[in-house]
Amino acid sequence: MTTSNPEENFPDVKIEASPIEKKIFNLILIKVFRPDKFNPLAYELVKTVLGDECREGNTLDFKVVVQACKSKEPILLSSAPGFDPSFKVEQMSKELHAKLFSVAIGSS
Repeated sequence: MTTSNPEENFPDVKIEASPIEKKIFNLILIKVFRPDKFNPLAYELVKTVLGDECREGNTLDFKVVVQACKSKEPILLSSAPGFDPSFKVEQMSKELHAKLFSVAIGSS
């Protein structure tokens, strides 16, 4: 953890885990020992879970997404830094007469 790129050099821990679980475990280690390297590793976790195209600026018709989801399925929105889509989401919720429960999970 004292190297210049600890996010790429993790000890080989002998645990049975999926690639995503291993990335989460490594993220916890980085948070504890090298918090300055947390963001790049968190980005890699997001890319692993959501795919490489998650940050390429692709957009979807949100109404189509909402209408395709079941009422109990959560929807995770990811936006560019500095962009707050909450007003548009609230407006669409009113327009579709859909119940909205919003939770902020942080920003960079």
